Amino acid sequence: MNRVSGYLECDGTIVRIASLEDIKDFLIRCGKSTNEMSEGELELLTEQKPDRGNLVRDDCDIAYSQNPKVLQWGVPIMSYKVEESTIAIADNAFALNSYSNSSHYCLTSILLPESIVAIGHSAFVSTRNLTRINLSSALILIGNMAFYDCNKLKDVVLPETTKYLGTRSFGRTGITTITIPYKVEKIGSFAFANCSQLKTVVFEGVPKDIGSEVFGGDTALEKITIPQGTMDYFIKTLFPLPKDLFVEKNPSLG
Repeated sequence: MNRVSGYLECDGTIVRIASLEDIKDFLIRCGKSTNEMSEGELELLTEQKPDRGNLVRDDCDIAYSQNPKVLQWGVPIMSYKVEESTIAIADNAFALNSYSNSSHYCLTSILLPESIVAIGHSAFVSTRNLTRINLSSALILIGNMAFYDCNKLKDVVLPETTKYLGTRSFGRTGITTITIPYKVEKIGSFAFANCSQLKTVVFEGVPKDIGSEVFGGDTALEKITIPQGTMDYFIKTLFPLPKDLFVEKNPSLG
């Protein structure tokens, strides 16, 4: 059995979770879909399995757990297409410490299926030749440091389903512009910090929880577009960014 540890709550009932299969059964009993999963439930999905013997490997030797299907361990590879029906990329899946210091530079592009709902913490940290990644239209959570130090990653489009952006999730990347979708509820501290080429940011909505120094060290930043009537909120939550960076979007302009 694939072991995890935690608790889930549905309509006042708290259930002890000991496996990924428990999560799936729990969601079925509660009539929930993956789109309704909480941040904690999504993080349980990305928890990496220590027992490699129970994993299924594809013809590239990349390992998956089953039911639900999660990519657990990557290997040195230049480009890769993640298998269909995979719902998450596990913590540290393609991280530097997964293989040798020299080989982590080889990953340049990865294609994700539309079934992916979560990317775990440090999943692609320091994959410094990664220039291209498509993010699933079902994606909800991007974990802490998921793409940290991917300094050649310039084009990132966050899907409308995104709700949670982890601490340093895109720190030290090469992005030049980023749009924060309307449904985003939480942005971790330093999420886009030290992105030396980041010039423009657009907030489509108003996240409930914004950490410290989200854009800290972004010396090229020129404009942050925010919803009409939210100037005071963003000046406070994105302190100490200067007020003149913020521009309220005129609703009549769409």
